[in-house]
Amino acid sequence: MVGDIFCYLENVLDCVNHNIFLSKLKLYGITSNTRFLIQSYLEDRFQRAEAVSNVFHNTTTSHVGKISHGVPRGFILVPLIILIYISDLRKILSNISILVLLADGTIVIINNSNPLDFQTNSKEIFQHLNKWLSKLYYYYYYYYYYYYYYYYY
Repeated sequence: MVGDIFCYLENVLDCVNHNIFLSKLKLYGITSNTRFLIQSYLEDRFQRAEAVSNVFHNTTTSHVGKISHGVPRGFILVPLIILIYISDLRKILSNISILVLLADGTIVIINNSNPLDFQTNSKEIFQHLNKWLSKLYYYYYYYYYYYYYYYYY
């Protein structure tokens, strides 16, 4: 039996915690100038929101706030940043599945000839994924989607 779990990580760019990401860079041996360059690109950024009403002909602007999460769009290294950020998922699931990491999601492949072991592994993987994704999306109220398919050979 082979089963696939497709996880789409909605708005994952907004969830990247700068401190966690920079720690992972250090863990993977990316130090000195390269790490400093990426750190300077991520840190000390600010944003504010502006809402324009065509009905009442007014504009409302929020206060300026410092950004501690998220990766600016258009940065050429965004896919690499996301892959590094979600790479620890491989350690969690590598013993019982095959993991394919993508920039905006992941595919988990489960393979087991014993139906009971297959079901047990599937449940365990779902529990690990749910726990990991809830940490990833802790500060945000976005949803993530699972699509689960069984294939019988």
